[in-house]
Amino acid sequence: MRLPIYLSKRHLKNCRKYIITVITTACYVYSGCWLSIEILSHFRPTFEQWSRGNHRMFMIIVLIGLVIGIFHFLQKCVKTLSVSHKLEGQDISIEIRVGSIFNVDGSFVISTNTTFDTDMPAGPITPRSLQGQFINKYYSNSAHLEQDLTNALNNEENVVYNNEQTEKTQYEVGTVVKISVEEQIAYFVAIDEVNELSGVESSLDNVRKGLGSLWYYVGKQGVLDALVIPVLGTGHSGIPVSREQMILEIITSFIAGCTEKKFCEKLTIIVSEDDYRKHDIALEDLGSYLKLYCREVHKKTYDIISPVDNPIY
Repeated sequence: MRLPIYLSKRHLKNCRKYIITVITTACYVYSGCWLSIEILSHFRPTFEQWSRGNHRMFMIIVLIGLVIGIFHFLQKCVKTLSVSHKLEGQDISIEIRVGSIFNVDGSFVISTNTTFDTDMPAGPITPRSLQGQFINKYYSNSAHLEQDLTNALNNEENVVYNNEQTEKTQYEVGTVVKISVEEQIAYFVAIDEVNELSGVESSLDNVRKGLGSLWYYVGKQGVLDALVIPVLGTGHSGIPVSREQMILEIITSFIAGCTEKKFCEKLTIIVSEDDYRKHDIALEDLGSYLKLYCREVHKKTYDIISPVDNPIY
C-alpha cells in the first residue's frame, strides 16, 4: 500500500510543480474536442445546431479534460519515486528508487556483521533488518542461511581471527561472499562489527571499505549482473550520516569503481518507503547530483569529492 508515500510531505512537495499539468492537459483535450466539433459542423450543419449552446456537452468535455489531466498528473507523481541516469560513454545505468529491494530484478547487496552472525532475534540480526527480511523470504530459518554463508566463506581467502568479545570467528571488514537461493543471488558485505553486548557498530570508513571490496568481488565474477543495493549503514549500524549523504557515498564509490572495470550494467539504490516518508529525502536533488557525476565520468574527472564534505547537503 503506497498511499502514505504519495501523501507524505516530501512527495507532495516534489509533485507540486506538476499541478499545472492538470490545467494544460485539460486545455489540450478541450482544444482537440473543439477542433473536432468545428470539423463535424462543417460537414454536418445539423450537428452545429445541436452543439451550439449545448451546456451539457461543454461540461462533459471539461470533465473529461480534468479527469485526463488528473491521471496525467498522477503518472508524473509516480515517476518522481525514481530517478536514473546513464554514465556517459559507458553502457552503465544508476537508478535511485523508492520501494523494496525485493521488488527489483537483480542481485541483492546485503550488509552484515564481521562474524556473519545470522541469529534472530537473540543475536544482532532483527527481523526488521534487511538481512532478517531476506531470511524470512528465502529461508525456513536462520540456520540455513548460516550454513550457506559458512560454505561460501570456506572458499574465500580472508584473514580470520578470534573475537574475544563474541567468542566467534571474525572476518575483516569488507569481506564479501556470494550465495544463491531460489535462483536469487545475494552478496553479503561485512561492514558491522559486533560488540560485547551482541550489538553492532560501524563507521563510514567501514562502508567505504565494504563498497570497494564489493565492486572488486563482483568484478571477479564476470557476469555483469544488475546490482540492487539499500542505503547501507543508516539503520541499526548507527553511522552518524544522513540517508542522502550515504546515497552520495554509494554513487561516488560505484562511479569510481566503474573507471577501473565494468562489473555490472545497472546499479539500483533502494530508498525504503519509511525512510523516504520519515526523513524527507530530496530524491530530485539526488537526481541532479547523479546527473552531474555521470557527466563527470565522461570527462574523465575521477577526483571525486567526499559527499559528506559536499556543500550541497
